[in-house]
Amino acid sequence: METSAHILGGCPFGRNAEEGVVGLDCQVHNYPGLYVVDASIVPANPGVNPSLTITGAGRVRHEPHTAQILTEHKSL
Repeated sequence: METSAHILGGCPFGRNAEEGVVGLDCQVHNYPGLYVVDASIVPANPGVNPSLTITGAGRVRHEPHTAQILTEHKSL
């Protein structure tokens, strides 16, 4: 039996709120602007340490927002 020290799952992907908690863009269904980008979107134990996968998901989701913020607030 595989085990993990990381708490995984809990916020499955789905096309709508009946199928899952978040869409493919990691936004929570019916809650605009609320994103879940942590181990809870990993559906199962991948058999290896999921830290890089979790970090990568967060970066991919966050980068467009960072670029937008920097564009809008040139003084930052």
